[in-house]
Parts: sequence; structure tokens; C-alpha cells
Amino acid sequence: MIALFFVAMPMKHLLGNPVLIPSMGMAHGLAFVAYVLVMIPVLVSSRADAVGWLRTSLAAFVPLGTFINDGYLKRLERRRRALGFL
Repeated sequence: MIALFFVAMPMKHLLGNPVLIPSMGMAHGLAFVAYVLVMIPVLVSSRADAVGWLRTSLAAFVPLGTFINDGYLKRLERRRRALGFL
């Protein structure tokens, strides 16, 4: 995402050279799909409620939202372990 925003997009719009857009865009898309595929089993195993699912899903669309949401997921994991769920 950072390379797409700070390298590929300026090259396209300021220099008129869109050569990096397809590869950076593909990497960004794959990272998004990987986040969603990892998010599902983590939330299922931690028995997250509807608010947790919504929060984690929305974090995927907010810039740096996944990093902000990381604290929530860590608290959820600690709670799950304290309750004796493995």
C-alpha cells in the first residue's frame, strides 16, 4: 500500500508513467485478500461478537485501520485464553 501510494501513483500522475500500477495494485489486492482470509478463522476461534466482526471488517477499508484494530484483537485473544479457550 505504501509503495502504491508513494511510488506508483506519483509516477503515474506526475510523470505520466503508469508502469508500476499493475504490479503494485496486484500486491495490494493480494494483501487485502490475505487479510480477509486470516481474519475469518481468527474471529471464529476467538468467538468474536458482531461488533468485533464489523470492527475488523471495517478496519480493512480504513487506512492503517488494521494496525489500529490490532490492539482489539490482542485483547480478544487474552480474554479468550483467560476463559480457558484454546
